[in-house]
Amino acid sequence: MEPAMKKRFFLKNLAVFLLPIMVPMILLGSLSIAVLQRYIKNEISSSHIRQLNQTKEHLELMLNEMDSLILTLDNHSKINNVLGNLLENQLPKYEDLVPGEMLQAFLNAPANARPYIHSIYAYYRNDHGLFVSSNVGVANLNSYWDTGWYDGYRNHDGKAEIWTEPRNIKQYSFEKNAKRIVTVYRRLHTRDGMIALNLSRDYIEDILRSLAVSSEQCVLIFNENGQLLLAAACRTT
Repeated sequence: MEPAMKKRFFLKNLAVFLLPIMVPMILLGSLSIAVLQRYIKNEISSSHIRQLNQTKEHLELMLNEMDSLILTLDNHSKINNVLGNLLENQLPKYEDLVPGEMLQAFLNAPANARPYIHSIYAYYRNDHGLFVSSNVGVANLNSYWDTGWYDGYRNHDGKAEIWTEPRNIKQYSFEKNAKRIVTVYRRLHTRDGMIALNLSRDYIEDILRSLAVSSEQCVLIFNENGQLLLAAACRTT
């Protein structure tokens, strides 16, 4: 038998031998790849859902601080009246001073205990531009260093009960970098006024960044007007 015929004969027999083996292997490999891709896709989707749920839980926990403030400053009639009298009198009476200090302490407690809270303001409409700050107690809009929240409150369109706004604030003119905060506004029901809860964007973004499931992942949170509130940038590790 000639060498060329021997080669063709060998190749033909090899093909007859390998074909029944290769076809099932190719089919099984394709099926395995499809199953693996589906598994990976489901795992990624599940991890993203878990991350979104964790993000939601963290944010809801922070916003729950507003509920306790509303219960005290809006729904408690005695405290409501004390704060109203305190702000409506440009020169508070002596009997209003101690309750005023107690109100400041009430606002200051969560602001100091929660690292994600920068400050808290309580405002009832009055003719003197007075409000209560967790930082200093009774303050005046004409002299206090942060008044942007008041503009955000007065200029807000619509009758929304709660809304948010990103803000940058500086207490001193020589500060190089402004503090980045998210202000959560909540209207009061019993008076013309509101509570402003100022949250630290840097602190919250660090939390969101720690929840990321991959180094390429970013989390962006916008308010109802499309303003960017929080941006947990991709990790570089």
